[in-house]
Amino acid sequence: SSDLRLQSSSGDIQVNGPLTGKLKGATGGGNIRLGNLGGAIDMRTSGGDITSGDIGGDLDFNTSGGDIHMGTVSGSAAVVTSGGDITVANVGKRIRASTSGGNIAIGDVGGEAIVSTSGGDITAGSVTGSASLTTAGGNILLHGATGTVRATSAGGDLQLENVTGTLEGSTAGGNIVAMLNPAKNGRSRLNTAGGDIRLFVPEGAKATINARIHIGGWWRNRKDTYEIRSDFAMDKYEKDEQSREIRATILLNGGGEQVTLDAVSGNIEVRKGRP
Repeated sequence: SSDLRLQSSSGDIQVNGPLTGKLKGATGGGNIRLGNLGGAIDMRTSGGDITSGDIGGDLDFNTSGGDIHMGTVSGSAAVVTSGGDITVANVGKRIRASTSGGNIAIGDVGGEAIVSTSGGDITAGSVTGSASLTTAGGNILLHGATGTVRATSAGGDLQLENVTGTLEGSTAGGNIVAMLNPAKNGRSRLNTAGGDIRLFVPEGAKATINARIHIGGWWRNRKDTYEIRSDFAMDKYEKDEQSREIRATILLNGGGEQVTLDAVSGNIEVRKGRP
C-alpha cells in the first residue's frame, strides 16, 4: 500500500483507485470525486461537492458549500458540510454528520450515530448503539437503535422505530410515533408542543407510563376534544380542570421503567406491539 497527498488551489480532485493506503487532499474551490478506495480518507474543499464509492477505512469529509454523497464506509465516518445534503449508504462503525442547510440520509450504522442539520430532514437505518438526531426544521425517521436515542426537532414529525433502551424525543410542532422496548435503569420521555403521540410497546414489557395532555385555550370547550387512549388497562385516568390537564397512568405488567408522554392540545395513544 502507498499513501497519497493531493492539493489544488481551485480545481477538482478525482481519484479512481485502486488505493489501499491513506489519502489526504484539499482544494480551495472544486469538487472531489473518489471511487472505491481501501484506505483511510481525509478530503476537504472550500466550495464544492464530495462524492465517493465504498471506503475500506475511516473517512473524514468536509466542504464549506456542497453536497456529500458516498457509498459504504467500513470504518468510522466524520462528514461536515456548511450548505448541502449528506447521503451515506452504510457505516461499519460510528458516524458524525452535520450540515447547516440540507437533508441527511444514512443507512445502517455499526456504532454510535451523531447527526444534525439546521434545515432539513434526517433519515437513518438501524443503529447498533446510541443515536443523537437533531434538526431545526425537519422530520426525523429512525428505523432502529440499541442504547440511548435522543431525537429533537424544532418543527417536524418524529418516527422512531424499534428502539431498545431509552428514548428522548421532542418536537415543538409535529407528531411523534415511536416503538420502544424499555431497557433497565433508563427513563424515557416523548414531548410535543403541537401534535399527537403514538407509543407502541411490546405486550410483555415492564414499564410505568405516565401520560399528560395540557389543554390550551378554553377548558370547557376543549376538554372533550382530546383524550388518552390505551390498549392496556389504565390504572388512573383523570381530567383536572384546575390545571387544564388530562392525565393517565399505566402500570404495564406491574410497572417498571419510567416512560413519560407529554402533549399540548394533542391526543396520546399507547398501543401493543409494532406500528
